[in-house]
Formats: sequence, C-alpha cells, structure tokens
Amino acid sequence: MSCGCHSVKTDAKTSQRPTPTTQCLYCAQKHADEALAAMHEYTYEVENRSFVHGALRSIVLHTYKNYKDVASIARNAALAWQDGRWGDAEKRLVEAIKLIYAKIDGDHK
Repeated sequence: MSCGCHSVKTDAKTSQRPTPTTQCLYCAQKHADEALAAMHEYTYEVENRSFVHGALRSIVLHTYKNYKDVASIARNAALAWQDGRWGDAEKRLVEAIKLIYAKIDGDHK
C-alpha cells in the first residue's frame, strides 16, 4: 500500500500518489518508526511480528534503488526478524533509522 504522505508531481496539473516502490526517505522513515513502535507495543509483541516484518520489507522497497545502504540494513533486519533474532533485528533497525535521519538531515543543509 502506498504511504500517501506526499504526491509525486507528473506535470503542472496532475499529481500521482507514490507507489510502494517510490524511492522516498520519508516513506522509509514512516515504516521504520512503525516497526520500532510495534516491536515494543506492550502485550502485543507476538501479535505484531508479521506487521513488523512487513514494515521492514516496506523500508527496503522505498530505498532499494536510490538508498542501497539503507535498504541493505533494513533487509538484514527483516531477515533477522524472520529468523527470530529479535535483538539483532532491533539493532539493525535502529541503525537504519539513524542512517535515514542522517540522509534526511543532509538533504536539508
């Protein structure tokens, strides 16, 4: 599902919603924040496992072309999560979040 956080301008009169593969750090940030919050939602940690895995994969989709370093870290987090290595997955997700913020901050300088 598209993040819908912004529009991609196709021309002066038309805009198009982003797709799940639109290369966007803000979309990736949204999915990363969701994954981290769901990892620790009190009493729902087990129920949220599929959601977290999906959010991690969404980060990869939003970054695999233009932000390969972020995509690689997020993919490794997703694989760790899938393997039940919860702590390793969280560590990698936090690393991805820091990198996303650094790239966003760099774009605004």
